Amino acid sequence: MLLMAAACGQPATEKKNNAQDTLSPPPATAAAPTPSSSAPPADTVRITGDFNGDGVRDTAVSVLYEKAVEENTQDYYIVRFTGNGLPATTPLPGRQRLVNEGDLNGDGADELTLFGEPLHGCTYTMQTVFLQGAGWRQLTAPWLIPTACEFFGDEQLQQRIFLENGVLYHLLEDVNDENFKLIKQPLPLR
Repeated sequence: MLLMAAACGQPATEKKNNAQDTLSPPPATAAAPTPSSSAPPADTVRITGDFNGDGVRDTAVSVLYEKAVEENTQDYYIVRFTGNGLPATTPLPGRQRLVNEGDLNGDGADELTLFGEPLHGCTYTMQTVFLQGAGWRQLTAPWLIPTACEFFGDEQLQQRIFLENGVLYHLLEDVNDENFKLIKQPLPLR
């Protein structure tokens, strides 16, 4: 899996994960969340949903996993869950805001979109995952969201992926349009 975070005025950086498409749980030694003055609104890092399809609502919380040790590197975050032994997601760079997408793949469980902040600049990474067996897998490949350094509210994030007549779509910015007009495009399942 290749994650890219492009930055305004900064070169793109790459982070390779040899786990291919699988998002496996991290070790049990993950750090607890820490308060931050730059933290996004609480409702974007804590959401509820039925993420394993058992009919019981679970709570998902984005928490600090590992603090950055070098100046130009990012903290890593994971998503932990309450209820029925749901595994945590694989650590990802940057604070992760969460979106409950509902059931996009017809497996009876809600899917989860992770909106990851960049180290520098105004382009975020989005990816949607689902629980399969004992681990989290990518439903979609990650894609980049240029924000023009403007805050994206929860409603804007919620509208980025949707099912229409059995086809999964996402809204992408037209980078050739100075206003970043949104374009509806099919989003293939992995």
